[in-house]
Amino acid sequence: MYGLVATAPAVPAHEIETNERAIEVSVLWGDRNVLNVDYLTPPRDYFVGEPDSDEEVDYILGHDAIGADRMPLCIAEGAGVTAVIPQGAKGEVTIGDQTRSFDLMRGQGDFRDSRNLAGAQEWPVPEGGSVRMKHNDFTFIVKDVKAGKKVAGHAKLDVRPLIYVAGAALFASLVLTMFYFQPPRPRGLSSDLLATDSRLIQFLMEPEELEEPEPEWLNGADSSGGGTGKAHEGEQGQMGDETAEKTKNKYGIQGPEDNPDPQMAREQAKEDARTAGIIGTLASMQGSFNSPTSPYGADFALGNDPASALGAMTGNEIGQNFGFGGLGLRGTGRGGGGMGQGTIGMGNFGTIGRGGGRGAGEGGYGRGVGGFRGRSAGVPQVRSGGAEVRGSLSKEVIRRVVRRHINEVKFCYEQQLNARPDLQGRVTTRFVISPTGSVQSAMVAGSSLRNEAVESCIVRAVRRWTFPAPDGGGVVVVNYPFLLDAAGQ
Repeated sequence: MYGLVATAPAVPAHEIETNERAIEVSVLWGDRNVLNVDYLTPPRDYFVGEPDSDEEVDYILGHDAIGADRMPLCIAEGAGVTAVIPQGAKGEVTIGDQTRSFDLMRGQGDFRDSRNLAGAQEWPVPEGGSVRMKHNDFTFIVKDVKAGKKVAGHAKLDVRPLIYVAGAALFASLVLTMFYFQPPRPRGLSSDLLATDSRLIQFLMEPEELEEPEPEWLNGADSSGGGTGKAHEGEQGQMGDETAEKTKNKYGIQGPEDNPDPQMAREQAKEDARTAGIIGTLASMQGSFNSPTSPYGADFALGNDPASALGAMTGNEIGQNFGFGGLGLRGTGRGGGGMGQGTIGMGNFGTIGRGGGRGAGEGGYGRGVGGFRGRSAGVPQVRSGGAEVRGSLSKEVIRRVVRRHINEVKFCYEQQLNARPDLQGRVTTRFVISPTGSVQSAMVAGSSLRNEAVESCIVRAVRRWTFPAPDGGGVVVVNYPFLLDAAGQ
């Protein structure tokens, strides 16, 4: 057996009790096992049994245990209660130091018949009295006691952290208020402090670019260009008139501008033109007075230029020149060290005959994208192609945001153009826009550029962009191509 042993004097009753009456109702299994204790302040009815939809009970006991569906233990009367003693219950009542059994009280007629439970008896519990009754396997105790004092809650609050937080918030508020009311300095609003040669400022000040159709060569379409040029056959040599001074003039072969088949003469007729009269001069037209010739040329020269001249392969205007460029890039012979016949230049610089690169005509003269007529300094361009969007944002919304950031893509491209002037192609990015509008992830979906530095730079830029929040939440998946054109045409 275990029990509680007092190790200190009892606490005075007036410190823990009040003068108000209360009823203590205890439910025990057998004589010692306490199942439940309730304090009724103020006194009220108390029931045990099984609850139903109409009436509740204070403690649940089955019908088989107490012999009734709902049984009262006490009924409130005035300031106290009346104990209800079930039929057949045994027990005793206690008033002060006196204890009397139920049998003795029944013989003296102290009990009265109950109106609340069939066959039961009742006894008003006096102040300080108690009733202990045993019914079936349970013991019920109804005891009149003094109501206990309410225990006031007490929490110790450390105000030091609160003082620190309040002081920091007050200081921050004062600083922000000071900044708000302080007018900006006029010099700080001036754009003269920005360096005009700054790459970043050039991007900021550059007007918004309009979307342009992508070049056919980026689409992979089969253009009508003249293919890849070849170096002229024979020993490599320089181009131009060896008796002329070195200038910045280029060659020319006189002929109509829309000549579909420009060609060089097989032989030069310069000497014949000097010694012959008018008839001889006309006859000498089968050759060329003052233009490049080729052993594989035609009987007479006919080009697209307004005048003929023995000049370099490239230059500012048509005129005499020597020693700059040529049928080949070095040497003193008549050829370029290659296999082309009736051509000028090497590789993609071809102009006559089998034209260079993406020329303007079949077998072309090379005066289009790959030629030299009408050439001007090209500015690298970044264009956006048709986007593929899956989600609740429209293509137009996506395009407007991308156009605002197109200079970031251009910056990535121009960084690598210094090392690779011929760098151009298409980079398709795939990025996911989160429900908040930020870019959740980005990657390269496809690229014909084959330059990891540009591709990685573009992906990093895309991850910093912010779009409008998609309607209705959810994510938006976008495939967006960028067309990078070094020539800017």
